[in-house]
Amino acid sequence: MFQIHMYLGLLLGLYFVVVCVTGAALVFRPEIERSLVGKRAAVAGCEARPFQAAWANLRRAYPQSTFSGFSRSSYPPTAPDDPYRVKVQSGQHGTFVYVDHWTGEIVGVQHPVITWVQDLHFNLLNAASGVLLNGIGAGLLALMCLSGAVVWWPGRAKWKRGFTISLGGRWQIVNYDLHSVIGATAMVVLIAVGVSGTYLALRNFTRFPGARIGWQASVGSWPIDLDVVVDRADAAVPGGELVGLSLPQTTSDTFRVEKTFEGHSSSIRVDQHTGRVVSIASRNDAAASGIDTWLGDTHYGRLLGYGTRIVWVFVGLAPLLLFMTGCVMWWNRAVSRNVRLFNWLFSDRLPTMPRRNAPPVFRLRG
Repeated sequence: MFQIHMYLGLLLGLYFVVVCVTGAALVFRPEIERSLVGKRAAVAGCEARPFQAAWANLRRAYPQSTFSGFSRSSYPPTAPDDPYRVKVQSGQHGTFVYVDHWTGEIVGVQHPVITWVQDLHFNLLNAASGVLLNGIGAGLLALMCLSGAVVWWPGRAKWKRGFTISLGGRWQIVNYDLHSVIGATAMVVLIAVGVSGTYLALRNFTRFPGARIGWQASVGSWPIDLDVVVDRADAAVPGGELVGLSLPQTTSDTFRVEKTFEGHSSSIRVDQHTGRVVSIASRNDAAASGIDTWLGDTHYGRLLGYGTRIVWVFVGLAPLLLFMTGCVMWWNRAVSRNVRLFNWLFSDRLPTMPRRNAPPVFRLRG
């Protein structure tokens, strides 16, 4: 277990640091983005008809891209007139664009720095293969935490010793205690984040659009007006709050209108060619949807509101401190010892420079 823990940390420690630190930076991304995006005030007597106009505006602005659909952030909750968010996929890279709730005008674009950090965290800057590598890496992070827990465990009688730092001891002991305490404190959250990250990454890998991007990028207009699609979904399932409209990704795909009600939500599928309502399903009926929601909330720190999200930020910084203290321990344990052994073996066995007219002198140990 010690060997597994040490070599995983040495070989993949920098990767763990990059992914965890960027994840910590993205915990409050929805709030940051919302503060950078404006919205128009509601016009009295004006009905919201944004989708068809938004499609036209997006197609003009991004002619060779794919749009996943229009959605509102479910966490934290948004106001009814907040802008819709649209994921724009161009090649292997994506960003978010915001359109006005009333007119469909583009009112904001995700900041390039946030886009880069997001792409690095989720895809390692390379969409399909990066998602798969992240899924494997998240599982290895959980494995490293489990091996570290075995190495750290001091026994039931001395478990408190595992959470103390001997500040009065030698610096090597202080460094070891600091590594142990940080790891023991953060390991439960890191394991949960690693396991949920593995599931989410592999799920996204199987859903990666690939060739679909080329298909929808060639669609200039839909056979049916997008606002009419929403009207027919409203007629089929009256009431509730509209939270999203997903666009087709293939010729056989359907529009999907998402509505929320008190205690449940509904998904209405509408045929992209005829505008006919194909199916109506409750999101609560699908067990996979509950798993996605629970694991997503675990990964992003949404379990108990802002409190857990703040904890997740600090836990995301823990791998940086663990990597630094771990490298110091490895250097002191292996590299420094080998350097001292090299000096012991060779420095005192080399012949000294003899004095003039004096025989050579060799210093040997033992």
